[in-house]
Amino acid sequence: MVTLRTPTTFLLALLACNLLAAAPLSAQAATETKALGAKEWLKTGAIGAGVGAGVGAATGAISGKGTLRGAGIGAVTGVGAAVVEKAPVMQNHPLIKRTVQGAIVGTGGAAILDKNKWGGAAVGAGAGAGAGVLGELLKNK
Repeated sequence: MVTLRTPTTFLLALLACNLLAAAPLSAQAATETKALGAKEWLKTGAIGAGVGAGVGAATGAISGKGTLRGAGIGAVTGVGAAVVEKAPVMQNHPLIKRTVQGAIVGTGGAAILDKNKWGGAAVGAGAGAGAGVLGELLKNK
């Protein structure tokens, strides 16, 4: 069984997920990605990093695993979730978007707490999918 034991491995896996989520899958998505511009992507990443760092620092402090460690992992997790939120490819797929965001946040939370990252990703993906389905049901009512 593959486990992500080192922070470097976790960060590389999270980066790969972010790149896959943000990668354009069609010519139309490629033009939409260019239309957003670098400033919008930087703003999105900065906001995600700030929110993630705050939540991660609080989680690390409460769990006793370290505030700075939690803030660092939370910042990377926040950037990943924010990039998935703004990715033009994901705009037509809200359920997949929420599932991927849940998996990223679950993996980040598990990393902060030194728990099984795959389990955290699975729980996060399930929670994200559930939130996506509920959001779609409530939006359509």
